[in-house]
Amino acid sequence: MNCLNTTRLFVVSICILFGATSSFSQNAPDTQDKKETCIIKEQAIEIAKKDAIIAYKDIKSFEIVVSESKKKWYIKFQLEKGLDGGGPEYVISKKTGKILKKTYWQ
Repeated sequence: MNCLNTTRLFVVSICILFGATSSFSQNAPDTQDKKETCIIKEQAIEIAKKDAIIAYKDIKSFEIVVSESKKKWYIKFQLEKGLDGGGPEYVISKKTGKILKKTYWQ
């Protein structure tokens, strides 16, 4: 093989390899999309606290109760025992951090 043929063979090999690799990566499942949880518990609590402070001013007497589903965080501010009234409740998207629903109990 002369130098020119070796170069062509190398270029063709690279093209085949690159083409196979890029088509493989295009057909591979996107693991980024499969990951549902983007907003962690602490972030959801902070999102709820920011809104609760605007509505209630003082949230020190509330206990924060957190639960979750596959796609949502549920944040509930409960008053300490013996106090009258109620606190805000939030449903927050795990994917975006957006408040999907909020309820104010006074």
